[in-house]
Amino acid sequence: MASDLQTTIIIPCYNEEKRLPTEKLLKFLDQTVNIGFLLVNDGSLDKTARLIDDLGRKRPEKIKTFHLRSNQGKGEAVRLGLLKAMENESRIVGYWDADLSAPLCEILRLQQILEMRRTLDAVIGARVKLIGRRIDRTIWRHYVGRTIATIISIVLLLPVYDTQCGAKLFRVSPRLKNVMEEPFLTRWLFDVEIFARSLLSFATYGNVSLTFYEEPLESWTHVGNSKIGPTDLPIIIKELCQIWYNYTLKLRRIKKSTGSQMEDGLS
Repeated sequence: MASDLQTTIIIPCYNEEKRLPTEKLLKFLDQTVNIGFLLVNDGSLDKTARLIDDLGRKRPEKIKTFHLRSNQGKGEAVRLGLLKAMENESRIVGYWDADLSAPLCEILRLQQILEMRRTLDAVIGARVKLIGRRIDRTIWRHYVGRTIATIISIVLLLPVYDTQCGAKLFRVSPRLKNVMEEPFLTRWLFDVEIFARSLLSFATYGNVSLTFYEEPLESWTHVGNSKIGPTDLPIIIKELCQIWYNYTLKLRRIKKSTGSQMEDGLS
């Protein structure tokens, strides 16, 4: 990425030839400064590779592309993209869903929060239906999402509302690089692993304050053709068990030895 970009947003792309809103991306970049995108082609089988390369040629200073030879899954595409972005001089990195369910203007709002509150390590979007906000989700996704989110908050020992919203920004730091160093264990719940690894990092290096902040999005619209459906619930349950076994047991041991200190790790 160009060294003068303050913020680099990763967009994982798998067979997004017909879903990626290219004109919205270009318009957003033309109206903003110091923000760029790294489009990661996750081994797509359609013409996604050609599409994102064409975008890169249109805005070479603000759009870069990164191609994975085979499909690695969204989590790995995001992880590798973040690591690549952190090799350069961007101070903030993040990731966004390719269908732009969360409008790109939300990047500016989340970025402003991260810049104003220097103690924060991350600002994550949350899909909360409030008066004056436009959150459009199907009933099935809303209630299933709330159920899974409740389970996740119990698993992580953390009152997080929405781990799965694809709108997250992070302050670049050695700790973030450490969190992203190893491949994720799960395919769909990598967001949860980011929380879990961050909690473990805070517990291990307790002299450094670690804070995550959830911000309700102004708007979010469900886009059809989602890659996750009702038939994937058994996979999600399996991945929750993996997270419990590989992270939660460690977190519980640390919490027991440190008392309530871990509860101050994220706010």
